[in-house]
Amino acid sequence: MKTTVILIVLLMSLSLMTVYGDSWTNSLKPTGKSVTVDLVKGEKPLYTIVVPAETELNEEIASKDLSEFLGKIYNVDFEITEDTYPINGKFISLGNTKQFQKSKLKAPKLNGDGYAILTDKKGNIYILGGITCGALNGVYALLEEDLGCRFYTKLHDDVIPTAKNGKLSFVPRDYSPQFIYRYPHNPEYDDNRENAYQSLLTKDRPYIRRNRMHTWEPNGGCHTVFIFCPKENYEKHPEWFSEISGERVPHQVCWSNKEMLDLMTKNAVNEMRSYKKDTLCISPMDSYPCCDCAECRAFDAAHGNTKAASLINGMNHIAEAVSAEFPNATIQTLAYLDTITPPTNLPLHKNMQIILCSDCCDWEYPLCTYDETEKYQNLVKGWVKLAPKGVMTWNYIADYDHLLMPNPNMAVVDKNIKLLKDLGVTSVFLQGISGHTLSNDGYLKCWVWGKLLWDPSRDLKSLIKDFCYGYYGEEIGPIMYEYEMSLIEMYEKAHAIPHNPNEGSENVILDGLPVKNTPASENIGVVFDNGIRWTPDVKMYTDEWIENSFKLFDKALSLCKTEEERNKVRYARIPIIYLKLARNLGYLRIGGNYISKPPITEDQKKELMPLYEEINTLLDSYGVKLIGEIADMHNSKENLFKRWNRALNINMDKIGYEQLPKDDWAFKMDPNGVGYGEGWYKSDYDTSDWAKIKIGATWDEQGYGTYEGEAWYKKKINIIEDQLKANEIYLLFGPVDEEATVYVNGELVMEHTMAKLGINADAIYIKPFIVKVKKYLKVGENDITVEVGNTARAGGLYSPIGLSWTYKDVSDEDMLFLAN
Repeated sequence: MKTTVILIVLLMSLSLMTVYGDSWTNSLKPTGKSVTVDLVKGEKPLYTIVVPAETELNEEIASKDLSEFLGKIYNVDFEITEDTYPINGKFISLGNTKQFQKSKLKAPKLNGDGYAILTDKKGNIYILGGITCGALNGVYALLEEDLGCRFYTKLHDDVIPTAKNGKLSFVPRDYSPQFIYRYPHNPEYDDNRENAYQSLLTKDRPYIRRNRMHTWEPNGGCHTVFIFCPKENYEKHPEWFSEISGERVPHQVCWSNKEMLDLMTKNAVNEMRSYKKDTLCISPMDSYPCCDCAECRAFDAAHGNTKAASLINGMNHIAEAVSAEFPNATIQTLAYLDTITPPTNLPLHKNMQIILCSDCCDWEYPLCTYDETEKYQNLVKGWVKLAPKGVMTWNYIADYDHLLMPNPNMAVVDKNIKLLKDLGVTSVFLQGISGHTLSNDGYLKCWVWGKLLWDPSRDLKSLIKDFCYGYYGEEIGPIMYEYEMSLIEMYEKAHAIPHNPNEGSENVILDGLPVKNTPASENIGVVFDNGIRWTPDVKMYTDEWIENSFKLFDKALSLCKTEEERNKVRYARIPIIYLKLARNLGYLRIGGNYISKPPITEDQKKELMPLYEEINTLLDSYGVKLIGEIADMHNSKENLFKRWNRALNINMDKIGYEQLPKDDWAFKMDPNGVGYGEGWYKSDYDTSDWAKIKIGATWDEQGYGTYEGEAWYKKKINIIEDQLKANEIYLLFGPVDEEATVYVNGELVMEHTMAKLGINADAIYIKPFIVKVKKYLKVGENDITVEVGNTARAGGLYSPIGLSWTYKDVSDEDMLFLAN
């Protein structure tokens, strides 16, 4: 990592000031009475760095880092010497040295990551620390908090002050962080993406250690039961696996099966022997219900009627065996989905730690704070009371369909971290996304959230200002700070509207469920149609806010004097560009379903094309391959940008286009399949007693439950003479859930069915199609009838339908794109 040493002027007794300008303030500055010492005289250091004769790894790295950065600050070389007593001259002692033992200073009680900075009457400095990374954290507390060093990102220059007169001012103090694991898991966080599970202390992860973060790196990882009881056992031992609806399936394990537990226990001990980490995580697989066999069900019923009971009972068995050989091991499992509720009358083994996921609130209400969700608070309190080795929370902090889109959740995460501390949580994992290279505002969020996880009492806006003014510089920093504050204002403005997330509310920015009537929040509300996976169309992103954001970034770019400055601003602008293109051109949803937009005008093309080219180049330079959580081609950058490119290059001079009305379609379910026989497809069929429904939404969302079967839609549309002069006229269907048979004026024109296409339901419900209909139309009123067949869950014409007419030859591929 590069380091920039910046020449500065005297700042009071500290004699240090960075080039942030007068507006930058040290948001990490410690409180308390400071001590000032002469660290350097002329070009000679007056202090030696002393380490114990038998140095722990964290003390060894701490001494080298302290020597390196003090050398850059004071422009002299600081010697590191092995501990002997006495030391000639003054010293900075790291760890439990002989110097400290003879000092008669009292060591405060510290946890593994805690540190103390002490001084004696002679002016010697003692940095003590807990056994994990305490001394290292003490060194970086001194460098960051007292001296003003900054390690904002893993890619760009560190900001290191220089001293004018050789003095050092610091506040003697001690501190132990409550959170053991402090893990803001955005892609911008990790220094070594090729091997994320190596030690925190290795030299190729400097960003993590310099910001006093602590990764969660257990043996095995997460969702691990099949590591310890491989799926291959299913063929011979189906009874080892979960029973769901009376059938044994290899989705989870059966925690009441003793043979399975014995195998899992044996493999767990071997895992600890092989990798020698102090933490072992054995947890259920993702997204599948746990075993519901008679024995598991009876045990769960007797202990609070929660699937966590049989899980914990099995984990207690494993923890007992592991701790017999590894008495200090921490054994973890997940409280997640159907294991989220704590059991009753079931003590946990003394080495057990719980990882509590926030799926019960974050998934539905991604911008609600935990102090508004009583259910989650009660879960935290319940597990904190039960878990001997504490509770680590797994918190969801991203829009997993749109990782690059602006996410106004800084204030949300800040409040949540503070509450989790108050509730007694001992570790926090903020799940951004793994396997990706970029997120929205990732450098800022990693730094700020890292500081909050270290000390939740920190002020959020002060931290953001620290980053903006320090990272971008005194000219650009205020502009970037204004942009960040606009995101917080967006959240706070909506959050002020009365709401109750536990019951749903009119404040749809905080409610993960679709709300039909939102008069109180019409101007700033948003329907999160899938909770944590909200779309670029949500109303919280107003056109005014987007355009104002572009103006701020344009102003910032105009002030950039170097390519590095421009690159920083361009990176920060990616979310705004992504949002604007997605709102105008279309976007992908989970599973690869593409939500298209009406064709753009030539003026829009002139505005959007440069943005498309800019973001395309930027994302390639960062190696971005995915724009959503699911790691497949459906959610790839390549897939999205192909669609954007086509949307930008379709020549609409050759094409006429309009969307059919979404409202007031005649609708009738046909559970007995009588529609064909009764002629419902005929243009003159009387639909006066049919219901009214809208297209562009499933019938489930409109009061028809989870109806599975056939249903019919009918609509009269008007065609004018000029349209019939076109070469061809098309009906453009976005995906239908699932099958569609289309009639125009009573004539069968398309069977978009699984049988005709030779595909299954999973493929057809995301497949758009086009229908050539000119020869079936007439001037005036025309009847459009669509029979829809659905076999599972939601159903209906959930996408808009377009009407398009072409005056020149246009490819079916272009028309299919417009349909999508």
